[in-house]
Amino acid sequence: MTGIDPACWFRGKYHNRKQAFRSLREFSGGSVKEMADKIQRNFRWKTIPNDKREFGDLALIVIDNIDEEASRLSNQVTLGLVCRQGYIATPSIEGLAFNHNPQIIRVARV
Repeated sequence: MTGIDPACWFRGKYHNRKQAFRSLREFSGGSVKEMADKIQRNFRWKTIPNDKREFGDLALIVIDNIDEEASRLSNQVTLGLVCRQGYIATPSIEGLAFNHNPQIIRVARV
């Protein structure tokens, strides 16, 4: 959508979930939230009010419908893309999950 790949540093560096979270720690020092903070700073994406979010914005959300290991590794926080009608699309073990009206921590205009 934007022609940039904010996760290029991450691609091909892991083969399982534990390695993925280890890569996150190497990149940003810890959690999904810290990774999102670093990427947002690096690309100078502006934080916008939740009620001003639009299709394609990046949302940092609390997610409670994940398995126990993912919950522990991520502190129940993930990134997703704002979709229509209150949905946020996030990665899941099955591919893509659509979370309806999740608790939003922050939204960035990409």
